[in-house]
Amino acid sequence: MTEHQLTGLEFVERLLVGAALGVVIGLERQWRLRMAGLHTCALIATGATLFALIAPLFGVEAIDRTLANIVTGVGFLAGGVILREGTSVRGLNTAATMWATAAVGALAGLGAEFYAALGALTIVTLNICLTPVAGAIEAKARRRREATYHVRIRCDASAERAARASIIEAVNASPSLALRSFHSAPGTDEEIEITAQLFRSRRDDQTINRLVDVISSLEGIRSASWSVDEDAWGN
Repeated sequence: MTEHQLTGLEFVERLLVGAALGVVIGLERQWRLRMAGLHTCALIATGATLFALIAPLFGVEAIDRTLANIVTGVGFLAGGVILREGTSVRGLNTAATMWATAAVGALAGLGAEFYAALGALTIVTLNICLTPVAGAIEAKARRRREATYHVRIRCDASAERAARASIIEAVNASPSLALRSFHSAPGTDEEIEITAQLFRSRRDDQTINRLVDVISSLEGIRSASWSVDEDAWGN
């Protein structure tokens, strides 16, 4: 095993830079609601930094084949925890944590206990601290999404005109709200079913809630409800 080429300060500096760069990349991905976001990118960068730091610490010739086998094996293992459920994917953070943890194990196995402990502390800190941050960013980004609202009304025939007028009035009062379609059809028990599709450039459930409350208070309204579809944006 060759003489160490890195000081403790250099190790810390490189590890923090690697983690910070992962956070920077992940912030952009998280803001655009990509699958591998803040948490995942930070963990991947941290793990890659730890693997890369092993070489200058111990010498590439002595351990390059062992490390390559570790990386490959852990990659297959981590892939087993990634699950697809419809259009969503679960397990990415778990897989990234496993991969980064393998670097900690490699450091410890080579006798670099201090560096292994530092790497483990970094990974745990990222997992604890970035989860709420990523959640807050995602929640804010979702509020920025365009949204299509579907308002459904069941009413007596005598209340149809008032219900339509309420929807049109709400659209006229909100510059960011647009009426995409209006449809009325006979329902059961001599009632009318009205379906309105409204578009808003930024999601605002409170505005639609107020509209539905106003319609529900009208005479002859039997039921009023709404649902929302968020339109995809960005790449």
